[in-house]
Amino acid sequence: MSRLLVLCTLICLGCAKAENEPPPPPADSAALSQPASPQASLDSAAPLPRGIDWARDLDSLAPNPFPAPSGTWVARFDGVGPVVVGLSVAEATARYGPGYAPSADSEGCDYVSIPGGPPGVMVMVEGARLVRVDVYDARIATDRGLRIGDTEADVRRAYSGLVQQESHPYSGPEWHYLVVTPPGDSTHKLIFETNGWRVMGYRVGLAEPVAYIEGCL
Repeated sequence: MSRLLVLCTLICLGCAKAENEPPPPPADSAALSQPASPQASLDSAAPLPRGIDWARDLDSLAPNPFPAPSGTWVARFDGVGPVVVGLSVAEATARYGPGYAPSADSEGCDYVSIPGGPPGVMVMVEGARLVRVDVYDARIATDRGLRIGDTEADVRRAYSGLVQQESHPYSGPEWHYLVVTPPGDSTHKLIFETNGWRVMGYRVGLAEPVAYIEGCL
């Protein structure tokens, strides 16, 4: 009987102590709302901050995760679809048909649309020669599968080791030119214009005219 009385006494003391203890502190809501780390952002679909390039270490990734596009209208270093830069207007007319001659008041440089081609793809004609193609159509992919709307990280992965980043001449250091030079070929270039995160447009062609910042202006 004495043991039973002692046990009951201990249980009562424990209950009284539990009633007198303060409740546990609430969870820190600020800690729960901390943003994910940059690496977590890379692994998720959340957009990366503008002006911050988390992709510098991606140049070493291989193989290229972007499959080559299908269809006729594919952008290459030397042109888009059937159109090849370097041809004279006369050669282009004989090969593709009329429509590649610049306007009479173009002063030696003009843009022409590709007859029967997709909208948003313009050919620069300079000195009566096709020298560059500008692409602003998200349906047109490069031969490594890059399109308008892809990220800078996508460009660096697809063109691993070939990308040189430059500040955009008008939009400050946050916007970029990603300049791609094909291996062993200094006569052609591919330039992606980005807002510091996504590709806004790109152009391919002969190295000097493709670098013109204002096109034919």
